[in-house]
Amino acid sequence: MERSTAYILWLSTLNGRQMQKQELEFSPSYIEIGNKKISRINTIAIVTQKNQKEQYASLTLDDGSAQIRVKTWQEDVKVLNGISIGNTVLVIGKLKEYN
Repeated sequence: MERSTAYILWLSTLNGRQMQKQELEFSPSYIEIGNKKISRINTIAIVTQKNQKEQYASLTLDDGSAQIRVKTWQEDVKVLNGISIGNTVLVIGKLKEYN
């Protein structure tokens, strides 16, 4: 399966958009912007909050237009080691709804 394109977006572009759930097990959820179905984004933002435990971690990111929470679990938690509040980060990831 080919990896979806990670679109460069302002975080405010995500506000008010409904996630479209796919019926097929391995088809990613997405938001529609224009004629594009976006399931991955590429953004540069400032870390404004960090919460890191052994099995779970999250960052709150602010790109000047809006904020978003980035989450990771299990073995991927170590990816956030060395990242601190105030750091500028490049994040490429899947869009998902949580709770």
